[in-house]
Amino acid sequence: MSRHSRNAPTFMLILLFAAGAADTLAAQESGRPRAGPATDEPFTTSHVEPSTQGFARTIPCQSLNDDSPYPLGYEMTLDLAIQAAHVGRAEPEKDDRKCFFRMAEALARHLVLENPNDPEPRYWYAAAMGLRAVEEGGHNQVRLAQRAHEQSRLVLTIAPDHAGAHHILGRLHAGAMRLSGFKRFIATQILGGKALSGASWETAESFLAAAARLQPEVPDHHYELGLLYLDMGRPDLALAAFEGVLACSRKDPADRAVQASAGEKADRLRRELAG
Repeated sequence: MSRHSRNAPTFMLILLFAAGAADTLAAQESGRPRAGPATDEPFTTSHVEPSTQGFARTIPCQSLNDDSPYPLGYEMTLDLAIQAAHVGRAEPEKDDRKCFFRMAEALARHLVLENPNDPEPRYWYAAAMGLRAVEEGGHNQVRLAQRAHEQSRLVLTIAPDHAGAHHILGRLHAGAMRLSGFKRFIATQILGGKALSGASWETAESFLAAAARLQPEVPDHHYELGLLYLDMGRPDLALAAFEGVLACSRKDPADRAVQASAGEKADRLRRELAG
């Protein structure tokens, strides 16, 4: 393995969903709100309460892969994919996390193949690959990030107002911009992640601002936008974004953590701007 490949995981975690939390894993539409990838913690799906809740743990994750038939009807399979992603995030062991993320990816992929025009399974297909990417290294990490980027783009061709897909793309662009020029060259040219070679702060801002506008009730969208404005040297806009986080009423554990962090950053920014 080359020196560049060995070092790739360290900086590519930032490029991905360096993500987040689950932000959080993801946002959706189609009637039931789901959150987009979260902040500076691993990608997650904290805002979904699918009907299969708890069911994912009853299925050996090793039993499902790309060649497995999905076990239930369309909607239940989608719920199971979402729940597998939740369960994976809660697993303390890395191998178990990766197994459940592969399970989520395989289930969502089946639905994408069955109905390529439904944005929800495609979104979760991208989200599952984002979660896997955080656990992987080297070429696998870059490959998964690039595929998540491609699938999120396809989501927007079907549903241009899909907040979760905007969020993923915004974070990927922001993550690429946070890399040094040399590291970005390695990631895009040597490791093959060319999809983000044209990343820019302005493009990241456009995607993240769209996510916050389309799903203003999701704290992660505002939080990531605030982080972006800090990187861009625009503290007044960063403060407004963090205040947007605090204005959200969602109160699940992941949201509370995001809001606590946003509150600390907002307090610091108020002091700096005041004086």
